[in-house]
Amino acid sequence: MNRFVICPSEKHTFVGKIICRQQEPVGIICIFFDRQYQPSEADRRLLSILASALGAEENRKRTDDELRAMDGRYRQIIQTANEGIWVTDEADQLTFVNRRLADLLGYSEEELLKQPVQKFIEPADLADHEFKLQLGKRGQFCQFERRLRRKDGPELLVWVSGSPLFDETGHYRGSFAMLTDLTERRQLESQLRQAQKLDSVGQLAGGVAHDFNNILAAIMMHLSLLHQNPNLDQETTDALKELESEAKRAANLTRQLLMFSRRSVMQMRIMDVNEVVRNLFKMLCRLLGEHILIEFKEDRDLPPVEGRYRDA
Repeated sequence: MNRFVICPSEKHTFVGKIICRQQEPVGIICIFFDRQYQPSEADRRLLSILASALGAEENRKRTDDELRAMDGRYRQIIQTANEGIWVTDEADQLTFVNRRLADLLGYSEEELLKQPVQKFIEPADLADHEFKLQLGKRGQFCQFERRLRRKDGPELLVWVSGSPLFDETGHYRGSFAMLTDLTERRQLESQLRQAQKLDSVGQLAGGVAHDFNNILAAIMMHLSLLHQNPNLDQETTDALKELESEAKRAANLTRQLLMFSRRSVMQMRIMDVNEVVRNLFKMLCRLLGEHILIEFKEDRDLPPVEGRYRDA
């Protein structure tokens, strides 16, 4: 690319030097003479200097364009991130926040800038914040939970991943942190704990129902033996029938509890859907209480179905 282009003619001469950007030709610079002329070494040096200067300027423009494009991509990534991001200076004041963080705290991005971080931290956590700040100034990367104060009042729980920032001389210049909202995660954990409690209640109900069912089986056996006594009067016989009916109702309730706790054995049988729902309806009314109204409307045209039945 160091070649010169010289085009002489009877009336004029021009000398050209190729302009390169990162070793690739992008143009040519020329000197025209209105006569026949043999370029001197000084002319060649002048053209080389001008071509080098123009090539350097083209390289700078290309680098600037690439940096602007890269900066635009990074800004888009930061602004569309699902985590809140902030940057602080050495005085622990916010110098940059992304849109997500502003939404989490309930402020605009402009309202957050130049504000001290302490303004958004719960008072009970300020001492720990100062401790983490001193660790950062010593170059330590930190991860921790932090309670923040929203503009509209409610507390915001976040997971903070913070990293200190230093200049080329090693002086502390602030910090960079990513904040992940833990509110939804805490709600899911609470729901999981509640589900585990309900599962424990179901297991307990199943155990109690199983033992109670054994007691009812013994009661019904003795009632059956009493029925076989030929010396019973009618009043006693009627009382025994009533007791047997109540015992069967209790056995049905224990069967439903065992179904709830999934501790009974499933069998296939032909069943009436209305009857199944009716029995479940009775148990639901007892479980939910009088403050919740449930209505059950039977459909007499429903055909019998074959389904799994849990036998207590």
